[in-house]
Amino acid sequence: MLKEMKTDIYIIGMIILLVAAAVFRLITGISWDGDGYSAGAIGEKIGQAADEGINERRSDQHTVTARDVPPMPRLLKKVIPEQFMPVAKTEPFLHWELRGANGEFQGIAVQSVSVAPNAGSSYSYSGRPVNLGMVFSPEGSVAACVLLSSHDTNEYKAIVRSSGFLDSFKGKTSKQLKDVDAVSGATMTSGSLCEAAYAAAEIVGGYLADLKQGIRPEHRQDVTRPVSDSQGPAAVKRDDIRGISRRAAERKNLSMKEARFYTKLRNRRITCGLCPFRCVLAPGERGLCRVRGNVDGTLMTLVYGRVLAYHVDPIEKKPLYHFLPSSRAYSVATAGCNLRCIFCQNYTLSQAYPEDVELTYKKATQRDLDMGRPAVILSPEYTVEQALRKGCNSIAYTYSEPSVFYEYMIDTARYARKKGLRNVWVTCGYINTEPLKELCKYIDGANVDLKGYSQEYYRKYCGGDLNTVLNTLKTLKKEGVYFEITNLIVPGGNDDPEMICDMCTWITDNLGRNIPLHFSRFYPQYKMSGAQPTPPETLRMAARIAKKAGIRHVYLGNLRTGEGEDTFCPKCGRKIIDRWGYYIRDIAVKNGTCAFCGHPIHGVWK
Repeated sequence: MLKEMKTDIYIIGMIILLVAAAVFRLITGISWDGDGYSAGAIGEKIGQAADEGINERRSDQHTVTARDVPPMPRLLKKVIPEQFMPVAKTEPFLHWELRGANGEFQGIAVQSVSVAPNAGSSYSYSGRPVNLGMVFSPEGSVAACVLLSSHDTNEYKAIVRSSGFLDSFKGKTSKQLKDVDAVSGATMTSGSLCEAAYAAAEIVGGYLADLKQGIRPEHRQDVTRPVSDSQGPAAVKRDDIRGISRRAAERKNLSMKEARFYTKLRNRRITCGLCPFRCVLAPGERGLCRVRGNVDGTLMTLVYGRVLAYHVDPIEKKPLYHFLPSSRAYSVATAGCNLRCIFCQNYTLSQAYPEDVELTYKKATQRDLDMGRPAVILSPEYTVEQALRKGCNSIAYTYSEPSVFYEYMIDTARYARKKGLRNVWVTCGYINTEPLKELCKYIDGANVDLKGYSQEYYRKYCGGDLNTVLNTLKTLKKEGVYFEITNLIVPGGNDDPEMICDMCTWITDNLGRNIPLHFSRFYPQYKMSGAQPTPPETLRMAARIAKKAGIRHVYLGNLRTGEGEDTFCPKCGRKIIDRWGYYIRDIAVKNGTCAFCGHPIHGVWK
């Protein structure tokens, strides 16, 4: 009897809850179905009104109103950390409300929760003044907080209000507040605190949707932030990657082109499938590559045609020694890379955010290109036109990591193929199989950086995975793409003779003996600027090991002495290509064979 009564009470309670929810929805107009509530949209409307400096903005769907409210309104009392209470109780807040067409409350953003230096050192963050920007959901139960660490900086920390967020402030002194970074979200660069509030609003949207499905806020970071399992100097932390918004991207004229190879998830989250990191991104977040981000639930490439470097290079510079010798390649690059090599020779490009360039990207004119202006917009068609105008035989996607500007590269490669140009891919090889196979249809030649031959080395020095690169090499061979391999030898990192021997053995067993292998000398760069250059004898040792393993074409690079640059026929031993640096002094290869003995020479010769 008692059990039946409990069951009846439970059923009646559920009915009451359902009726209450329906009444709430009818009164407020707030829909929790699908994307009925979009915190990102709230932030966008609020941000537009604030940036235009108006007190009220109306449309058919929304009204955004700026108000000064009394100190410490009831809603804010739920989230203001205890340390900020003295200021919060006395200082009014400027906030923006968003209401629907029928006046229903949809959200609120708060600006100017100021913690000034004269309020006492206990209200500073790492010794600097603090501002806060917050965004609240309609019922105020979930919020995002943007911590501005200085009045004159553009960096913000987005902190999600959850039990972890509030606990992080409890009992802490001002000197301990710097530890709050441990629970923070992505660092964002914004032009105003209100723009940071917009980014926070996007984060809130994902949290609200997750809570509906029972995902705890403190657990969500683990499945939505891109993660590198690397250890050591190359490790990428979750908070290392800056956020992105449509308005921030448009300010620098970055591209807003939908990227390829991604999957849409619940709550406007996406999974990028371009590389093995498979970054799972909430709105406002971008991947480890820095150039692909979730903008309003769609994966966007921010660098389509946004070229930072373009030059005419000898093909030998790539390096490609058996691919159209003495020809010229029109080389292009955008910002970005999905690895974090601490010895990177092009780190100013590969480790850069596309918006950090001083100039705003603009559509290139011929004068811009002739003058070498950086930060130009080059369409695939215009890129091909420039290559032809410069008398180039190929277009090389190079300098940074072309995989991360995949869409621009493949569209340009398609058009170049139609116009009779070859396509060259200079890459770290950190890409998934599906996009790689699609790319192989249009790539004629490649140089792949095989950084080393151990998982430990890849993780510690590059922030990546060896097996992915090995799979890329095998896929290129299977798909019939011509390629060469470069191994930059870093003292104390990948210069162990046994490691080099194992690498060369793998190459001969899986790729064959004809693949040209370049051992390149390391020069101190980036995070290894204090290291010593590779001793020339180390490169000679590596060459001896490679030849003993059966590799027929072994080259030494960056020695600047001319040593190890020439090509010899593997059968008769005669010199068939005489090089000095990147230039050909003499060539004795006819129709792909040795001019002296007729032995076939592996490569692309015409």
